[in-house]
Amino acid sequence: MPSTAAHPPTNPTPATEISAPAQNPNPFHAPHPASSLSSGQCPFLNAFSTDTTHAHIPPHAHKGPLPIYMLTNNQKYTIPSEIAQRAISPDTKVSTSDCRERFCTAARMDMDYVITDISNPETVLREAKEWLTLFYKEKKLSDENLSIRMNEVYAEVKQTGTYFQTYDELSYACKVAWRNAPRCINRIQWSRMEVIDCRKVITAEEVFEKCLEHLKFATNGGNIITTVTVFAQQRVGHPPPRIWNTQLLRYAGYKQPDGSVIGDPSNIEMTEAAQKLGWVGQGTRFDVLPIVIQMPHEEAKWFSIPKEYILTVQISHPKYAWFEEMKMEWFGVPFVSNIGLTSGGVQYTCTPFNGWFMGTELSRNLGDIQRYNLLPEIATKLGVDPAGPPSSMWQEKANLELNAAILPSFQKSRVSIVDHHTAAAGFMNFWDAEHAAGRGVPADWVWLVPPCAGSASPLFHLEMANWLQKPAYFPMEFPGKNYNFPRQKRRSNVSLKGLARAGLILRKYATAAYDRRHRVRVLFATETGNSERYAQRLAKFLSAFAAVSVCNMESYDAKKLETEEVVICVASTFGEGDSPSCGIEFKEKLVNGKLNLKGVQFSVFGLGSTLYENFAAFGGFLDSRMEELGASRINPLAKGDEIVGSESTFKKWIGSLWKSLSTLWSFRQADYEHGLKILGIVRGTNNFVSTYTLEPAKPQAAQVKSGPPSSTYHRGNPYTATLIDNSELLKKTNGDRSTRKISLKVDTDVLKFNPGDHLGVLPENRPELVQELLDILRVKEPDAHFVLKPNGGESLSTPFTTLPFTIREAFTEHLDITSPPKPEFLEVFAHFAVHPGDKVKLQDLAKGTEEYENWVQHHQPTLPELFTLFPVSIPLELLLEKLPQMQTRFYSISSSPKMYPNEVHLTLGVLKYLTPSGKQHFGVASNFLANAKFGTKVKIFPRHADFSLPKDPATPIILVGPGTGLAPLRSFWQERAHLKDVGQAALFFGCRSHSEDFIYESEITNAKETGLLSHVSVAFSRDADKKVYVQDKLLEQADLVCEVLNNNGHIYVCGDATMACGVKETFKKIIQAKLAISEEESVKYMDELTKAKRYLTDVFGPALQTAKKS
Repeated sequence: MPSTAAHPPTNPTPATEISAPAQNPNPFHAPHPASSLSSGQCPFLNAFSTDTTHAHIPPHAHKGPLPIYMLTNNQKYTIPSEIAQRAISPDTKVSTSDCRERFCTAARMDMDYVITDISNPETVLREAKEWLTLFYKEKKLSDENLSIRMNEVYAEVKQTGTYFQTYDELSYACKVAWRNAPRCINRIQWSRMEVIDCRKVITAEEVFEKCLEHLKFATNGGNIITTVTVFAQQRVGHPPPRIWNTQLLRYAGYKQPDGSVIGDPSNIEMTEAAQKLGWVGQGTRFDVLPIVIQMPHEEAKWFSIPKEYILTVQISHPKYAWFEEMKMEWFGVPFVSNIGLTSGGVQYTCTPFNGWFMGTELSRNLGDIQRYNLLPEIATKLGVDPAGPPSSMWQEKANLELNAAILPSFQKSRVSIVDHHTAAAGFMNFWDAEHAAGRGVPADWVWLVPPCAGSASPLFHLEMANWLQKPAYFPMEFPGKNYNFPRQKRRSNVSLKGLARAGLILRKYATAAYDRRHRVRVLFATETGNSERYAQRLAKFLSAFAAVSVCNMESYDAKKLETEEVVICVASTFGEGDSPSCGIEFKEKLVNGKLNLKGVQFSVFGLGSTLYENFAAFGGFLDSRMEELGASRINPLAKGDEIVGSESTFKKWIGSLWKSLSTLWSFRQADYEHGLKILGIVRGTNNFVSTYTLEPAKPQAAQVKSGPPSSTYHRGNPYTATLIDNSELLKKTNGDRSTRKISLKVDTDVLKFNPGDHLGVLPENRPELVQELLDILRVKEPDAHFVLKPNGGESLSTPFTTLPFTIREAFTEHLDITSPPKPEFLEVFAHFAVHPGDKVKLQDLAKGTEEYENWVQHHQPTLPELFTLFPVSIPLELLLEKLPQMQTRFYSISSSPKMYPNEVHLTLGVLKYLTPSGKQHFGVASNFLANAKFGTKVKIFPRHADFSLPKDPATPIILVGPGTGLAPLRSFWQERAHLKDVGQAALFFGCRSHSEDFIYESEITNAKETGLLSHVSVAFSRDADKKVYVQDKLLEQADLVCEVLNNNGHIYVCGDATMACGVKETFKKIIQAKLAISEEESVKYMDELTKAKRYLTDVFGPALQTAKKS
């Protein structure tokens, strides 16, 4: 390729020649003037056969090095064998690129892509088998299921000539096709693409409506989401559905009589076609073209795009004010629409797709001579004569300032964009990741090397091979070339108002007949159980006047949303804005966009913590996405904050929800008053009767055998590890503070994890607390085995286990007996209170008002303490049913499996504190682990986190972690100790005193001496008169911070949320000062680092405010 042509090796590596393949049966095409070779054949013809459908790498490629030849100045050079082997995976099936026997046409704009002959059932079946085999392999699905699916496809193809791909097959094909796209530099994001399935859309009006939905969803207020929308597949004997535009958003180009052009010259053909269809533009430089859609056997129709769907960015320069006078602008998002998709023998000809811009794309759009050609005007304003000699470099100077204007303009508008150096670095990471996965990387050198500072990019010096590999996106020919336009221009009679009216009519006739009781579906997503608890309370309240069903999002089919009457979501947010694990798949189903929720009513209650920047973000996503899919919001989104307490917010929201529902359904005043009564205190006598009976377990049932080792571990199937070390890390302890290193023995061939991942620990309550509770309850046989048997009635709650258990086990392992009681639990307590005064007090607290919040903050009672405060006589079965389940505690993994095979380490602070009422309390998990003896069995499971090292070990990193925030950072330097050519690593650690809590000091010192840590700064907050924190140390090393960032470095911050906020502000100050930019620009700079995953945090709340790290 060009890089080799420009830099041929001085001593070519000897290689045995491969005989040339048979002559290409395709006719010769005249070479592109800019890309022809003087003689010889395309270097890649030696590697691939020229079969017009699929070609296989020659068999000898499996046996040894495969020489690939490059031609330069009529001399043949050989790509070193190790590069050839990296370029192409041995079992990769490919289609030939557009190279000829005697010419290389790699620099052509349009290639002759090999697509599928869908009229040949044998071809369809062959490609279906190849794709499904790959799909089932990469998705790790069974061969048995693959065989079943292939039989289904075979029968469908035999009957109809084609087959309908499942959503999962289509979705993954879209992503893999992006992975295979040789001209795309940003493929590192391939697995994150969102796929919207619109294959059942049949009219041009519906296609346009879906295009608008795509524009709105993908634009996302500037935080762009890579998205593809797939319309109907191509059918034999029918013209395919088409979008004429090359991109959904394009500026018109008006050719003038003198040959000049107003607007974008690249769109003259599309502009004239739209005009022939009846569209009339305003004739300015930046007129937005309409979208032209043509469905099978129908005339083409044009649709004007409403302004609210178009995000534009005005171009200004941080230094030159005259840039604004030039009134340059561009769209915020590139929506490519003239591409098709071929996958598994099926072709889609209408698949609009978007990513986000690379800055140099826009500088070419505005600067290239065949586009807006603004470089001469910019050069003149810079004081450089564009008519001067080429040696004046006026083009380079003008282009540099244009690029310098584009990036800040997008950042100022908070619109996603990437510079070409960052994009190139991302491609190198993608290149390495794909080869590590055993896959080849089709790559078009001509397109991938950035047009600016080409040789400064690593891509310029990278040897690449280009081939066409399916699934693949392919460009479509412009349909207007052969279209029979009407003789007279006509205006489109399709309007958004008409679409809206049609939607209302469809909704009217699509509404199903209701049962006598209105139907309400309550969905919840929870990580710790809070959302489920609120969902169950909500369901009990609604059950007084509606038919209510409660379901975990994990077990709910999102397709059923279209049939629901009212949907109410109660959802927690995990970490920095993610969905809980049980909500991941539900979120994906919402995002795919094939749901039509018109006629569905909804409301959302989100739970989260204001300690995190993205407070209750998953609830916010559900609220906005449900509306985007057509559902009608009946009550505003409410967000409960676990820091100040969610109870009062929930009460207000549920009261507002009741009023909205009563208005919607016209309930009687008696129903309204009854609902308010239920909301306040009483939920009926059934709330005080257990739906389960405690029965002795049969002897054989009590012996539960554990299953074989599993490759997937989770809360319901934990891995049992063995404690092998429990060490104190503090140098001085007075009994009040303790920081422990916990070492667990595991089989790392079975339990898979990486540095930076989290380890879920299923803790146990303290034995003395359990015994105190057993004594209070006067349990006679605490170690006898029992089972919970349903009474037969309907229950909104699920038992904590369906297996035999002892009462001691229940209170030790399964149930939460340390967290302060919630209002609904106090309501149950009030019913069984021994003293009338206690009953009244408990009923008041059960209202969940400010009185309750103050009481909880003061007492923070455990269950035994609650029994002491309010003596009650409650049935044991009911207590077991009403108590919340023990929640998993997550810790950052503190070791590398490379350095400590078959071990996993945790670093944790042991939580002990006095409540305002003077009671000594203990963190559940930290004390369970701190008190564990050698040989103790600990139930654990790993959970993947994005807090991971860069794929390139040479990438410089900054590690910030005071106190136990050092935990994952320790795993990082241990991991890098076993990697080659690692980059610099700067550690910023903080603690109280060098003589007290400088944990892992010897390890840090050794890492510094051996070069694993290139820099170490330690902040001691109590060793001097003035307190020093990690933020102060970062300010002292501002030059080092900038050096790391300038070298594409990554920053990792771990610790409590308060510290994390302070550290982020410090980085903003450093960036603002060193780059001499405004505070607003420094915020945008940090946002870009976060989006690029170069600024990563592992944050937890303060110990006394959240139990996640207890």
